[in-house]
Amino acid sequence: MDKEIEIRKLELEERRLNAEIENRKEELALQREQFEASQKKGKFVSQVLSPVGVGVIVALIGLLGTALSGLINASTESKKQEASLILKMSEVPDEKLRARNLLFFAEGGYLSFSDKYINSLREKAGLEKGETAPAPMTLVTSSDLRDMSEDQARALATDYTGLPPSLRSILEKSDIKDFSSLRGKDLYDRLDSVQKARLRILYLKMSEIQFPNGRTLSDYITSITALGKDRFTAVPQVGLLEQVNASDKFTTVDSSLHAAPSGYGLDKSVKTKVRPGNVQITFFRSKTKSDDLIIEIDID
Repeated sequence: MDKEIEIRKLELEERRLNAEIENRKEELALQREQFEASQKKGKFVSQVLSPVGVGVIVALIGLLGTALSGLINASTESKKQEASLILKMSEVPDEKLRARNLLFFAEGGYLSFSDKYINSLREKAGLEKGETAPAPMTLVTSSDLRDMSEDQARALATDYTGLPPSLRSILEKSDIKDFSSLRGKDLYDRLDSVQKARLRILYLKMSEIQFPNGRTLSDYITSITALGKDRFTAVPQVGLLEQVNASDKFTTVDSSLHAAPSGYGLDKSVKTKVRPGNVQITFFRSKTKSDDLIIEIDID
């Protein structure tokens, strides 16, 4: 009996020791995992704090700083461009035309204005609801027309039906030198793409010049007699010279560089005050009929 009790005690002690051994193994495994984790963390920290790690961090900070600086510079440059464009538009003396030009660039995303200011500009520009601002031809210069490429011309030119009705009416009455007495659509179709673009731009610039009576320079053109790279010669309607004299948009300039057509003499030459791209009108008076005028319109 005593022997059986002793055996049972030994078995229980063995089980207890085995349980302690298993628990100890689990504790050791857990400690090993914690140790390995701390070693990795310590290794990462040591790597970060090493000369190479510090160099990488500095480089990353530099890249972020460069990117941030680039964004700031881009924003600053954009503001400079906006300011430059607004200053250029402010040189246009006509309030209505100035408002239209500002609206054109605002609608294209080149200028940023508040809704209140946009509405004010639309009111000054005289635009109807839903009507977009026309392209600002005021800034087109003589060199722009003379140096125009075929690709630029094709982008600006339009077919005959796309011309303003008033310009089509002028072409119906025009007899342009070197175009075999063609009229209207036949005349326009004979022009190459560069000539078409130049004619359209000249006409649009003339349409921007408004006189005290509300009419524009283009309204006073009866017909065109000659078409050049940055100018054309035309027969004006009666009253144009009087409107020019009554307007404060022009200044009298030297006309000696403009050759008068046969049978005509120089009368007067004026320029708009807008620069660059001002419009010059030179009047030639008939030597036999004092009320007979021909004008040459060109862009500086």
